[in-house]
Amino acid sequence: MALRQLLERFRPSWFTLAYQPGLSNLDRPSVAALVKEYDGRVISDNGQRYRHGKLVELASGGQRWALTGSPNLSAAALLLSQGEGSNCEPGVMTPITSTILPVGTEEPAARRRTVAPLPRPTDGSGPLLLGALRVSDGLEISMARPLSDTAHPELL
Repeated sequence: MALRQLLERFRPSWFTLAYQPGLSNLDRPSVAALVKEYDGRVISDNGQRYRHGKLVELASGGQRWALTGSPNLSAAALLLSQGEGSNCEPGVMTPITSTILPVGTEEPAARRRTVAPLPRPTDGSGPLLLGALRVSDGLEISMARPLSDTAHPELL
């Protein structure tokens, strides 16, 4: 849904979607439909390093911009408010002079695999992380509301 909204809003003459096989959630039928409808292509980034940061690049009239940061290309990250069950996803939009898209391998539609999405809490009563900042003596975590009990964060 989020990719469709971006494509409908900006109406590009073409687009490239890059993903990391086995690490990215893809809705195969939806991606295939968008690739066909908007003259897109899909590339796989087979690098050894996991890329948690996200990238959306736009180019028009000789100018180029990049949206980088935490937001996934999902409705929860880009289309909904936190009150509607979305994530708090910071991102930065900045001008760039050339592409920063990783080099990838063109991926035929038949080889794209999907990964089942993780379950999301629906009651809204659990913890809600606003952000985390590495500080000199550890990690500073900001929550949207007080925790009801002692918490023990796990760093993966």
